[in-house]
Amino acid sequence: MLIAALGDRRKNTEALISAFCRLAARMPEARLILKSTPGEQPAALHPGIIYINDQLSDAQITALYELAFAYVSPHHSKAGG
Repeated sequence: MLIAALGDRRKNTEALISAFCRLAARMPEARLILKSTPGEQPAALHPGIIYINDQLSDAQITALYELAFAYVSPHHSKAGG
């Protein structure tokens, strides 16, 4: 699972999708949950990728974390602050 704005190149979402596609070739039951900001529309995705761009409550985000086997963070850097 990854929660990130898809257009943010620092988050390296493209590398994650590429890695997932390689993994899914060996593990077709694998799923990747991508949660982005409302209104974002990704390019064509692998059928094993579950894409969510709805506004979710804190409880719904918590439920996603609880469903996930792993949280991935392939980012190059993060904003300071």
